Amino acid sequence: MGFKKIHGVVFKYLISLFVFDILVVFILNSIFEKAFAYIPYYRLSIILFTFTFFTPIFLIKLQKFKFRKVKNEDYIVILWFLFAFIEFIHGALLGNPKLYLFADFIYIIFGGYIYIMLSNLISSSKSTKGSLVNFAKWLILVFVLFYFINGSFSENYYFILLSLGYIFLIKKKYWFSAFVLIPFLIQIKDSNRALLICFVTVVIFYFIYKIGLYLKKQDRIFIFTFLFFFLVFFSQELLSILFEIVPKGSGLHFRIKQALDIFNKGIDFNNPQHISIAQRIVEAKVVVSLWLNNIVSFLFGCGLGGVIDGKLFIDPSVTTTALMGSKSIHNIHLLPFALIHKYGLLGLIIFFMLVIDLLNSFRNIFKKNQSIVFIFWNLIFILIFVYSLPAASFLWASPLFWISLSMKRKAIYKKPF
Repeated sequence: MGFKKIHGVVFKYLISLFVFDILVVFILNSIFEKAFAYIPYYRLSIILFTFTFFTPIFLIKLQKFKFRKVKNEDYIVILWFLFAFIEFIHGALLGNPKLYLFADFIYIIFGGYIYIMLSNLISSSKSTKGSLVNFAKWLILVFVLFYFINGSFSENYYFILLSLGYIFLIKKKYWFSAFVLIPFLIQIKDSNRALLICFVTVVIFYFIYKIGLYLKKQDRIFIFTFLFFFLVFFSQELLSILFEIVPKGSGLHFRIKQALDIFNKGIDFNNPQHISIAQRIVEAKVVVSLWLNNIVSFLFGCGLGGVIDGKLFIDPSVTTTALMGSKSIHNIHLLPFALIHKYGLLGLIIFFMLVIDLLNSFRNIFKKNQSIVFIFWNLIFILIFVYSLPAASFLWASPLFWISLSMKRKAIYKKPF
């Protein structure tokens, strides 16, 4: 199981990234008391690692560089960079904190660099189902070797495990699927809401895939409609059953109780158990108020580096860990409102373009005779988007987002394996 058997630069990068990620988190945990406080430093270290890993390859192959035919993903990156440049100037004119101003711009420049390089330079022609199997073995090895260092891995690690689990399920490699899902299942009781939603998304996709093998289109539509209304009308009962099954004292047990409380009584802004959800609602209201303040803010938002006075916020994990203090809250949790805050109407354009690309990825996953590797990258993109809906800054700060965007854009996987 030598490292050379991992075909594809991207797969080798991801294995190296996860090892680096574990070590960085271990060091930062020993320095900071609260995990939220070290997130900016963590993201900076990941960017530097990624840049260091790919740049030598980029320089070696620079002479072979050529732009390919423009596709949907290209428009997203081009417009996002253009809007970011406009918002950088807008943010500078508004006097936004320089640290946040440059940090926001660097994320987009870095993402665009990774996207353009992988889309137009690095080949993935050797990526096959066999590559995914070797890749999965290395991921498990990383888990076995490093689990006891800090007991946690990045969200990116679990996105990949969930995607590999799905791939092995549809290829009827059930033992391999169980193999790669073990790390996720070990920590599922303490998963955050967004990661649990990603897990449910993969389960639903597999259900869609299975019934698609046996039922006609009309039958599938009927079953999905019935299932949707069943979940809507009986969601409270299903949560009650889960509440009794899930281990008490676990993070998952707390989140189910929180959901049941909200179903029964609504959101209580004075209840400490509802803080994380209530905080997102407060943020959204503040963003909309700023957005509709005047025509300039409507069009361009608060610009890159824009901040909000946290005096109205109720979540101490947001206000006490802000890098520049509680009066300069930088990140908004909900994705569409985060984009509106930074980009105004331009942010809504970015969001809708991402949604269109998301729908294309849904379609790609369920296409007949589609490559396994192509499905893998489309599913990664979907999971990152789903995860980022309640945790917005993760989207553009994650190298895996830009990588998945570029890998599925290339669409070089013509034949099913």
